[in-house]
Amino acid sequence: MRAFVVLLLAIVFFGFSCKKNTEDTGLDFNEQLALDSAAIADYLTANNITDVMTDQTGYLMYVVHEEGDGVVPLVTDSVVVSYVGRLLATEEEFDSGDHSEFKVNGLITGWQIMLGLMHEGDSVTIYVPSGFAYGKTGSGDKIPANANLIFGMKLHKVFQ
Repeated sequence: MRAFVVLLLAIVFFGFSCKKNTEDTGLDFNEQLALDSAAIADYLTANNITDVMTDQTGYLMYVVHEEGDGVVPLVTDSVVVSYVGRLLATEEEFDSGDHSEFKVNGLITGWQIMLGLMHEGDSVTIYVPSGFAYGKTGSGDKIPANANLIFGMKLHKVFQ
């Protein structure tokens, strides 16, 4: 009986001393990407959004509203854009900027991919899966973990 009690105490002690990973949702990148893609497709269908295009990965979806004919930025360039960012789930706006300047390689993956497809003067709406945005960590108080995002954006200028 004494051995049983010692074993039980050891199990309880070990269980309480293990550190748990609070950021792990149990899904790997591809599993989360599949969920995100389904949520974005459902959103597009529910809102009757047509003329949707996808990038070379097949996961970043976008609609072109206005076509420009200027320079296409490289990842090493800086750009001037106007944008509005919203959460897909609630459509709540979390950020915006008018003629804001950014270094392309400092932006989320979804923006880097999209900017590589845009010309100066283009205006688009992009639907960004969480893994191409802020992923499992989210960003600040406004963007939760695994949040899919919508950005309306216009590329004004490229500085090479």
